[in-house]
Amino acid sequence: MKTGVLGGTFDPPHIGHLAVAEAAIQHLGLDEVLFVPANRSPFKRTRPQTPARQRVEMLELLLQGRPQMAVCDIEVERGGVSYTVETLADLTFARPGEYWLLLGSDALLGFRQWKNPEKIVRYARIGAVPRDFRAREELLALLPPDIAERVDFIPMEPVPISSSELRERAANGLSLQPWVPAELQRYIREHRLYQ
Repeated sequence: MKTGVLGGTFDPPHIGHLAVAEAAIQHLGLDEVLFVPANRSPFKRTRPQTPARQRVEMLELLLQGRPQMAVCDIEVERGGVSYTVETLADLTFARPGEYWLLLGSDALLGFRQWKNPEKIVRYARIGAVPRDFRAREELLALLPPDIAERVDFIPMEPVPISSSELRERAANGLSLQPWVPAELQRYIREHRLYQ
């Protein structure tokens, strides 16, 4: 089984996240993509965050009708600060197979600051999605060779929206469509998220 792991806060999730998963399935030949919402990101400790269970519920709404995509709440269940190396260790033990950690090129640039990056690439290859026009060679040159050789690039058109922009739109009472489906926008409104 070839599995992509797409982590993040998903606060809120949107079509850009779906586009990454779809491109990874197509270009890496993945059987599935697991969306893994962080319980608490080590990089976003100061920003207020929607409760983890609500972010899981929003992801479930986003992924309806997509059999190759599923929510994996392993980090939420574990609690505390979420570290990718621990998640991949647990996943590869519980579900042996081939894994790809799906990252944007901005996350790839900061990858060496993650907890145990050299162990992460033992558990999984990296599927890197370009978010700008930075050359692949330039990105790879910034990584140690043992990490760079584990990177597969996933070509896709960038989706011009971010979760922070959607939070701002929601706070201003603006529509979140077409970036989130109607049922997810309804959930955000009914739970008064980002107000």
